[in-house]
Amino acid sequence: MTQSILQFTSTDPNTSATTTTLAFGSNVTTGSTILVWTVLNFASFGATPFQDTLGNTYHLVTKAQSSAGPGNQTLYLYAAYNSPGGANTVQMNLGSSQSVRALGIMEVGGTAASPLDGSANNDQTSPGTGAGAVLSGTATSARQPAIAIAFSWPIFTNSAPTAVSPYTNEGTFFGSGDTGPGRCEYRNLTTTGSQQATFTATAGTTEHLSLIVVLDAIQNIALTGVSGSVGATNITPKLAISAAGVSGSAGVATAANKSLIGVGSGSMGIANLYNASETVFFTAIGV
Repeated sequence: MTQSILQFTSTDPNTSATTTTLAFGSNVTTGSTILVWTVLNFASFGATPFQDTLGNTYHLVTKAQSSAGPGNQTLYLYAAYNSPGGANTVQMNLGSSQSVRALGIMEVGGTAASPLDGSANNDQTSPGTGAGAVLSGTATSARQPAIAIAFSWPIFTNSAPTAVSPYTNEGTFFGSGDTGPGRCEYRNLTTTGSQQATFTATAGTTEHLSLIVVLDAIQNIALTGVSGSVGATNITPKLAISAAGVSGSAGVATAANKSLIGVGSGSMGIANLYNASETVFFTAIGV
């Protein structure tokens, strides 16, 4: 599966409570990354900020905090990696009853088991309405292919910023209750290094909080042995691997979501397989 946003929705209740719940419209695919985001104002999280019915553990990715607005509004982004599959409802837990308790959720498919490869945030008090003047902050990524996903939320306006190429618009979030609308955009990456998304503000004097996250894709690597020599040594892919031996070599092995398949017959084609910290190391010997 190519890295991609599989589903995305948000809610913006306008009543006071200590929790917000939101269900995905379709079953989550096994191995996906789940992103959740919210804006807090004069509020704090409960002991467990986010939980879901699939039992995922959520980790803070990044946050952008207002430097000017009252209440220190903060846009938070959390993530759960390598999710089990199935129907899923996410719950946000607050430390006290709040009316500002918007929640966004997203499933990103085709990501590695430990995909986080960079994040950044930015607070701009008055970015102006020039094209691409709203900046996500710059994340530095080390691997590719990957997907960069960016969010921008303007304070005190009912008009979301617009997406800017080469990023693609994913849609707006929030906006139906106490929290104004924001914008999400994404880009599939084939290069590493500095990654920054931009947006165009529709209200240039309004403060904007923005975030970006880079998630690695599953790596698909084919390994072919060479007659009479070592076919591959110390390869470090992230996930799915197929290893094909030449005539006279064979081997089939599986370990923790990493599938290794050799073809042929005769002597061993794959040896010395082990898994360490989500990286696969192995030696494939072709005969």
